[in-house]
Amino acid sequence: MKKRVPKIVLGMAALLFSLTLFAGYLSNRRSMDELKQAREMAASGKPEDAIRSYQELIEKYPDSDYLNTAWFEMGRLQYQKQAYEIASRSFEQAKKNQGNKDQFLETTLWLGRSYYQLRKYQNVVDALNGIADQYRDSGQKAEIAGVLFHSHLELKNYKNALLWLEKYADSASGAELEKAKGSVPDWLSFLKDQELEEIFNSQGPEWIKGEAGYLLGTRFYQTNRLKESKGVFEKLLERYPNSSHQAEISRLIEQSGELIQVVPTRIGLILPLSGTYQAFGDRALKGALLAAGIFQYPKTTHNFELRVENSLGDPELGREKVKGMIMQDHIIALVGPILNPVAISVAGVSEELNVPMVALSPSPGLTENKTNVFRNCMTKDSQVKPLLDWAMGEKKFTKFAVIYPEDKYGAEFAQVFEQEVKARGGQLVKSVPYPAEETDFREVIGALEPRALTKGKEEKKESLPLSFEVLFIADGYEKVGSIVPQLLFYRVKPQLMGTSSWHSEKIFEHCKQSYLEDAVFADLYAPELDNKAFADYRFKYEQAFQEDSSLFDLQAYETVALIIDLMEKNQISSRRELAQALKSVRGWPGPLGPVSVNASGEFEHQLHLFQIKKGKFELEKK
Repeated sequence: MKKRVPKIVLGMAALLFSLTLFAGYLSNRRSMDELKQAREMAASGKPEDAIRSYQELIEKYPDSDYLNTAWFEMGRLQYQKQAYEIASRSFEQAKKNQGNKDQFLETTLWLGRSYYQLRKYQNVVDALNGIADQYRDSGQKAEIAGVLFHSHLELKNYKNALLWLEKYADSASGAELEKAKGSVPDWLSFLKDQELEEIFNSQGPEWIKGEAGYLLGTRFYQTNRLKESKGVFEKLLERYPNSSHQAEISRLIEQSGELIQVVPTRIGLILPLSGTYQAFGDRALKGALLAAGIFQYPKTTHNFELRVENSLGDPELGREKVKGMIMQDHIIALVGPILNPVAISVAGVSEELNVPMVALSPSPGLTENKTNVFRNCMTKDSQVKPLLDWAMGEKKFTKFAVIYPEDKYGAEFAQVFEQEVKARGGQLVKSVPYPAEETDFREVIGALEPRALTKGKEEKKESLPLSFEVLFIADGYEKVGSIVPQLLFYRVKPQLMGTSSWHSEKIFEHCKQSYLEDAVFADLYAPELDNKAFADYRFKYEQAFQEDSSLFDLQAYETVALIIDLMEKNQISSRRELAQALKSVRGWPGPLGPVSVNASGEFEHQLHLFQIKKGKFELEKK
């Protein structure tokens, strides 16, 4: 038999339920009234009071149906005050109590705006992705697309940025859109080749496809992919005959066609074959001729040609002659120049036209940030390093001085020496310049050691105590005959170090042998070294030209011989392949010793350290 619930119990339950409903009704009614008050405060220009009213509503009526509205409207006031961090938290709370679809979309849009102002670009993407298509208002659609475009751009999501830029262009207009379009060339460059090709061949806007194609063709051209470059540019002109890049595209198409033609057995030389520096150019040409097999040294399986041009020491003339060798003679590589100004000028052409060039110039920084410019030359830096290896490593010297002529040669040597001493933790005590034509070095010596010019009891001493241990003289052997005797006269007797130009018997015609005892210098050219490859080269050179060889002819020989050897062994037929092969050279056996090419394109050799002993150049033992 069913138990009956007493009527009094049912009545009380109904009463409680009614009271609960009534309490909820009162809560909503009161919260609605406070919402109206907050809105009136905001409308009357009292945002701070309105915000406090919203906050009180949220605290007093946590179950109110108007809670999300309060959070949202408070968030908008905070946004207007540019309190974007606080505003974003308010909009996040508003989204937790979602109303209808329109309320959700509006809250999400304001949340995305807040994140954007805070530069929280990933939060922007997470919030706004997928809602742009749900808006009917074109202005809001444009705004969302623009915000997402810029956010993806900041996040370096370039492909997604491109997609949103297209949508932005569909629904926006005016200066902001033109500004966004104008930025395309800057950031398209971050895309990979394959991505650019996809854009170029896609169904997207023509103004984007045109820029992608131009960048792709230019990139192919710059990396020596000339056939691909020509193909892309020809499509571009066909599709966009009125392109703003038309003139440049036409030039590159013509140039690509000429550059595609390469004669793999033809090497160009640009040298000073007349004027002040003719002797250096003549020497280099003789070494190159020997390497190319003109005298059958060495014998090769191919008949290599040398196309030779005289730079006359003129940078602009050198550029034009090199362009001719590349475009008309179709050389595969260039050797030279020797002179610094010409080398700098020609390096620009080589890099622009993607032709491997091996300079014979010591110009500082010549190969930096270049992919096709190499150098085979003994530089000032390469001489200073072994000197300091010996002085600071073996001899434990720590204090140095340098004197140098006030010309480019001396100033560069002094700068390199100072930088290297300091980099190794040494101390450059004095650095004293002098006029290049100076013959009286009394003032220079006084600047080095003031006590040297005083007379008195100290005059009887054999040598003065000095503030430095080593003196580097950044000048040639001719000047040594004036400097060293005066140093000795004033009792200044440090360890002397010099340049590779001291490596000549003529130095003893300018200065007594005993004055130079124990002086040290570094050189790459080492007849004193018992090296069979070096001796063989000297014999071949002397047989061919009836004169002694020198470093100038030997470096040109080595460069051409290396290029020929790489081409024959690797069956190279393009400039790009040759440049890559040059970059991979490690320990190639040359007459100057093993050769390696470093990441900067510099040919690296082991320089030899010489010390003058009783009028002889003795190799320092390692």
